[in-house]
Amino acid sequence: MVSEKEILGLMVGNFPRCPICGSDSGYSVTSVFKGSLRCKSCGTEWSSTDFARSRRLEKMKIREMPGGAHSLAVGKHLLKRYEEYPISFWKSLGEREEQKRYDVRALLAEFSILFVIVIIGGCFRLANLTEISSWHDYDEGVHSQAAVLYIQGYMPYRDFFFTHPPLILYVLSFLYRLNGPNLGAERVFSAVLSTLTIVTVYFIGRKSGSSITGYIASAFVAFDGYTIYNSRKIMLEPTVSFFACLSYLAFLNSIEREDRGTKDWLMLLSGVFMGLSISTKMSGLFNWAPLFIYLVLRRDKRALGLFLFSSLASVSILLIPFLVSAQGEVIKQIFMFQVLRPPDGTPRDERFAWMTSFLQDMITVNLGICSLIIIVLTYLITYRRSGSAPRPHVILPILWVLSVLFMFSTAKSFYPHYIEQIIPPFALLIGNLVIDVPNAVSSLKGKGKTVGNILKVTLVFMFTLAVIAQLMIIESEGIPTWEDDASRRIANELIEFTWPDDRILTFDPLFTFMAERNPAGLMCDSYGTMLYVGLGLHKEDLTSAFARALTEREYYMWPSNDPQAQEYIVNLVNQSDYIIIGDWISRSQLKKGTIDYILSRTSVVRNLGDIQILARLNSHP
Repeated sequence: MVSEKEILGLMVGNFPRCPICGSDSGYSVTSVFKGSLRCKSCGTEWSSTDFARSRRLEKMKIREMPGGAHSLAVGKHLLKRYEEYPISFWKSLGEREEQKRYDVRALLAEFSILFVIVIIGGCFRLANLTEISSWHDYDEGVHSQAAVLYIQGYMPYRDFFFTHPPLILYVLSFLYRLNGPNLGAERVFSAVLSTLTIVTVYFIGRKSGSSITGYIASAFVAFDGYTIYNSRKIMLEPTVSFFACLSYLAFLNSIEREDRGTKDWLMLLSGVFMGLSISTKMSGLFNWAPLFIYLVLRRDKRALGLFLFSSLASVSILLIPFLVSAQGEVIKQIFMFQVLRPPDGTPRDERFAWMTSFLQDMITVNLGICSLIIIVLTYLITYRRSGSAPRPHVILPILWVLSVLFMFSTAKSFYPHYIEQIIPPFALLIGNLVIDVPNAVSSLKGKGKTVGNILKVTLVFMFTLAVIAQLMIIESEGIPTWEDDASRRIANELIEFTWPDDRILTFDPLFTFMAERNPAGLMCDSYGTMLYVGLGLHKEDLTSAFARALTEREYYMWPSNDPQAQEYIVNLVNQSDYIIIGDWISRSQLKKGTIDYILSRTSVVRNLGDIQILARLNSHP
């Protein structure tokens, strides 16, 4: 009886590149008995009786078209399933210069389903999106106020503390110059990027060779809880995820191409997109690492060089203006601070339990974990049996998930909105499970093909129900109807009795941002600034800060409670015209002695429940 090795040898000998997609990624045998194998790139399944009874390949037919299509137009030829063509015909397709296109009706149906997913997901993100919709997040005020200060000519890192890379400052300063500092209008930016991420994830899944993978993956991203929450605020995660997904899409297209010029440009583009992800938030490094590892394992020196160059170049170009003005502070605030800061948010030993039990994300997370385990086991078994390595469309999401999970388990800080960063790779693994595991089963002898088809239908049905359940959970929350006008009410009070040049000490930057007032001491991130000062990093040079990052691990007190952090606030009080206290941020950061000092130097001008607006005595003539 013929062996898998003989079938592969016969196919590769005649067609080193797939006649349909032109890829040289190879084939995997799906059935020795039926003489069938599948292209690892486009998923086309080929079959010929010559595989079993001859040493020469004379005729061959397509059992399964890419994406489950029933026909495929290639140039002037209309290829159909189960129709045998002589090998000379397949070879006549040549170097694949002709453009292939799918059946128009199938294409319209495919994109109609995607359109529905995107429209529903987009409605959750964009409907009733204003400055008081959703709840306000502290980080929104940090990013927005920092961008306004940047527009005014102040330099982040040098003139005020800012712990993230600068891409968000470039973007928001551009948008604020067009529309003015309006929180509601700029939230649209996050919502649009998040909606485009749904489309991008679909095409990443589609590269696996099946629209089913794309549908399932994009649907889980479209209806995920914290992905929607973040999209309705000016958070960093939507931008990080969007550019990371674009990078993976360009990367997959690059490694499939044969044309050297196109291949190289796509790899450069992948690096640029990943550089933009890193330039938004340093956690983007854990999206970058899987692509780097894959290229190292593949020993593709040219692609690795292009990817490293373009990703490093895009990060460096955005940082250059700030490195020139304050090189040491840029490195200390973006890098050293993240290493030296104390752990906060969800403790490390509780993070996994939270991820798997939070209602709005638990379906995606738990299915993603199960898919990861099943796919890894499937490919380990398949590799031992046939020696066929997993396709890049599968191995990359596996590496991506493992990289982000490593970040979650080791990072000093973890807050619920971080979870968005693992949703796209989890969603892709869920989508890949529907195709790859049934295909592996179909390659077994006997009734493998039948069992594989039944398994595929079952998985599609189960995951469709899971998507519907996720959609119902999100729909039941009525997210577009949420409102929180507390920050706007306080801002209106400030507008009523303060002047534009008054110095206002606030621990929640949304108050001054919405009132279009500058914070005292340019402190747009009170939490980060007090930690930075409490750690003593503001007084250290880069060399000593680096030495501390390598050696120091324990803290005798919370840095914000350190006397130098409290003294920093006292000095700001003496420079301020007005002080706002009583909000949860100020209560968590100020010690009793500092609060008593503030009260002894001020008088109450507005009492807004827990929050008080105080005027410093003798601050105005």
